[in-house]
Amino acid sequence: MGFFTGAYLKIMTGKMKRQLQNRLVQVTMQMNRVTKQIGDMEKQLQNQENMMKNYAKQNMSNSIFSYMQNGVDLSACKSEADKQAKLQEFQYAYQQRQAYAQAEFNYQNDLLTAQFDMYREANLEPLKNMEDSLATEKATLETRIQTLSDQEKAAQEMEKQGAKDMAPDYTGQGQ
Repeated sequence: MGFFTGAYLKIMTGKMKRQLQNRLVQVTMQMNRVTKQIGDMEKQLQNQENMMKNYAKQNMSNSIFSYMQNGVDLSACKSEADKQAKLQEFQYAYQQRQAYAQAEFNYQNDLLTAQFDMYREANLEPLKNMEDSLATEKATLETRIQTLSDQEKAAQEMEKQGAKDMAPDYTGQGQ
């Protein structure tokens, strides 16, 4: 009886193991696709964020450069003291403009970072949740496959023992 039970269990556990292995392959492939999507989306978002930050930085530089190009009109100044006062006034205004442009850039930079973080969270979170779910399913399948492998080995041993028990004793000594 052990022979037939062992053989049946070996066939059934082998069948279930193959089904789980097929599912494991599907889950692994799907998980790899999701991981790749996450990586691609992250790269794309990072590139967009860097591009927008560089644009904001260029605008700041252009604003300061434009102010510098306009310069100071010293033609109306009659004395050297007037020219020096006008230059100091321009220098102070330039420093103010530069500080304002830097503060505006920092504000825009922080705003862009916050916007992209919210966008990342909204768009990447579902993919990351799916990746976690697939990783959990993969681990579960691997555990079940290992359990079935152990059961299959036990069924093989049962089958071998049953075959030994069924073999006739030609020695005449009995068991």
